[in-house]
Amino acid sequence: MGLYLLLDDLKITTYRIAGITRDNNGDKSQAPLDAGFFSVEWFVEKSCKTFWTLESILGGLMGQRIAIVTGGTSGIGAATSMILQDEGWQVIPTGFTDQELEASGPEARRLDVRDNDAVEALFAEFDELHGLVNAAGMSGIEREQTEIDWFQRIIDVNLTGTMRCCRAAKPALIAGGGSIVNIASILGLTGNRWSPAYAASKAGVVNLTRCLGAQWVAEGVRVNAVAPGYIETPMTLPVREDNQRVTTVMGRTPMNRFGVPEEIGHLIAFLLSDKASFITGSTHAADGGYTAI
Repeated sequence: MGLYLLLDDLKITTYRIAGITRDNNGDKSQAPLDAGFFSVEWFVEKSCKTFWTLESILGGLMGQRIAIVTGGTSGIGAATSMILQDEGWQVIPTGFTDQELEASGPEARRLDVRDNDAVEALFAEFDELHGLVNAAGMSGIEREQTEIDWFQRIIDVNLTGTMRCCRAAKPALIAGGGSIVNIASILGLTGNRWSPAYAASKAGVVNLTRCLGAQWVAEGVRVNAVAPGYIETPMTLPVREDNQRVTTVMGRTPMNRFGVPEEIGHLIAFLLSDKASFITGSTHAADGGYTAI
């Protein structure tokens, strides 16, 4: 028998409990909490019901969700880390430079996603994980990307590094029933004349996401990606400082502005959550309409 609580007696104002049906006459619906299965079944008039995980409602009150965010000390990764923390997650962000790590909290860890041993050692520390965000990356626009050594480095960070982390995290994600969000790019969907290595690496992330999303869902791990447009991060600073390139980008962006990291972070948080439980293997553009025209 479940423990019954009156919904209106739950004095929680910081969580949005969407989709709960209430009687227009003001009658209170009852909610049985089944702690054994970590689920909540809302009983309402005429047996209408909606299922929610207990963690989604109480922000991890009965078991905090754990996420690793590679590249979580700057840009989109840092914004995502903050959003997940606000939603009750325990977040372990990783960074690469001393400056990034010094600006982050004590939970931040140093990680070079090109170092297979370091990647495996980090993920081996966790018996269970509930989320992985692969936000570590480099644009490489400061050098000619057709130089083979530079091309290989960009691929190794952006594409192979993503695969390293996915592979190393998989056992803990299976144990925790977790999911993965990879950071692709609109350039992985369209390309441009300036960034052949970057665009190729992100196109690889798009297709890697498709394949892993289809393959790993049988083991309970969803894999999706976001494809940000031009976002106000340190990575896009060279673009934003070049008036000609700004004109070109804005000419392709119906919203006529750069995005901000939080706009991508909220999409990532959604894809990690149980609200996206029927989504896997897909890439979601958040680009102000760039890929729409």
